[in-house]
Amino acid sequence: MVLDFEVEAGVATQIGDLTIGGIEIGSFTPPQEARWIPAGWVYYAWPYAYDYTEGRWHFFNQSDKQWRVNLSDSEWATLDAATGWNYYAWPYSYSSDQGAWHWYNSNIQWVVDLASGEWELFGGSD
Repeated sequence: MVLDFEVEAGVATQIGDLTIGGIEIGSFTPPQEARWIPAGWVYYAWPYAYDYTEGRWHFFNQSDKQWRVNLSDSEWATLDAATGWNYYAWPYSYSSDQGAWHWYNSNIQWVVDLASGEWELFGGSD
């Protein structure tokens, strides 16, 4: 018995883009990247963060830059300025150390969950 098949690699971008054996697959959903969307209290000791709700530590990739704006004085700073306890209601957080709310820009910031060892994107999607 001989089995012949043709394989074509690419990225499915919309329904009908995926074809297997000449059959168009219309219900394909591209895989989503894993994300850590903090909710509730998070303690920062840069480059580490402890999520109180999850009971897990995370480590931030220090070469990435996550920007946030202080809503009290409109000053922009990177996430590495975060210290102490911060309360999250994404895309906002309240810094107990700074006594101010922040809004987060949609930058690419990778973070590893130190319990699972899996890398995730920080924050919600656009």
